Amino acid sequence: MKVILLLCIHSRQAVCSYVDAPCIAPVLSAGPESNALQLETAMLHFAKRNYHEAMVLYKKVLDECVHNSHDEVHAASFVVDPPGFSGRMIAANNYAICCVHNCCVEDGIKALESLLQSDPMRFFRKELLFNLCTLYDLLLSKKDALMKKTALKTVGEKYYLSHLQRKHYLLH
Repeated sequence: MKVILLLCIHSRQAVCSYVDAPCIAPVLSAGPESNALQLETAMLHFAKRNYHEAMVLYKKVLDECVHNSHDEVHAASFVVDPPGFSGRMIAANNYAICCVHNCCVEDGIKALESLLQSDPMRFFRKELLFNLCTLYDLLLSKKDALMKKTALKTVGEKYYLSHLQRKHYLLH
């Protein structure tokens, strides 16, 4: 089975500049600026196929965002955020992808489900749904995955998210 997941790149310039770098930048202790640096550092680890290290950093950003009730990640070094994506959304999505590489798909599902439950109007995005539904297909039986994806579609309809189609839920 070939699996394709959509990675959210927060700063293409940072990744392109540092993919061949021998060392990774230090991580600050806390706050939005630290989260921004951690996101960049996690992306560097991901680009170097250090999925465990990237997963740990993405998890730190998620925990910091939830613990301190802030969602945004700001840093002057970022070129442009992907339209409509917050730092928390990028961290949760990329954390889930790292979980696949580290054989802990269930943790990735929990992270994406938690994000979607926290603010469906904001976080129900086709990229996140595609990845979450792919994780369901990887971890669950066909029947259970279909049930979960149908439940997601019902939630999407409840919040009038008409831009989402059956294909975004991987319902064939």
